[in-house]
Amino acid sequence: MAIPEYFSKTYAEARRKFLDAARAGGAVLESHVHPSARGAEGEELAVDVARFGDRDAENLFVVISGTHGNEGFCGSACQTGMIGEGVVAARPQTVAVLLIHAVNPYGFSHIRRVTEDNVDLNRNFQDFSRPLPENARYAEIHDALVPADWDGPARAPAEEALAAWRDANGGGGRPVCVSRRPLLRRAPADMVERDVPRHHREPWARGETGRGRRHPYRPRAEGLWRAALTRSARRAWV
Repeated sequence: MAIPEYFSKTYAEARRKFLDAARAGGAVLESHVHPSARGAEGEELAVDVARFGDRDAENLFVVISGTHGNEGFCGSACQTGMIGEGVVAARPQTVAVLLIHAVNPYGFSHIRRVTEDNVDLNRNFQDFSRPLPENARYAEIHDALVPADWDGPARAPAEEALAAWRDANGGGGRPVCVSRRPLLRRAPADMVERDVPRHHREPWARGETGRGRRHPYRPRAEGLWRAALTRSARRAWV
């Protein structure tokens, strides 16, 4: 199969290709269907999980896609290509592979970075059953980042406040106080609790390159995906 054929124009097409490849490759499949949201074409939305190998394997290699929905096209193609190109089948017997497809299926389908709740999973992935981390610097600019209105009189003062804060902090503080969050490791909680802790090593790879179906990064992604996957797999296999 030619590399461009692993890529898709829609979430629905990407999901179909992934599930078809996983079934053909002998994976154990689980689909965690969204209870209420629908896709851009009215389709079902789901986080699909394909597992290859022994559940009690010594090592588990996890690959996720679609954290930022509009970047899911390349990640999905990488996962489907891993199966179709024999990367998964070439693993040692001591390694199992877990492919978690489209952790943000709503954003994937609607070509949005965020979820149906307007949440950027890679900036706000927190365990809300525990106390949230303190971020005192964010508190300094919260009101300016989220003004009372976006198009009314509150917008200009908010922009001025942000500019003053950047000047006072050397211009480099804002990304830290706004964006510092734990690296995403998102999957259905029951699956993670059941499968991941039992393994000796659990390397994770996140396929996100290529922002959307028409993004100019896509040709480069098509050219580099095989080498990147091979390197990631080799590190997990040894």
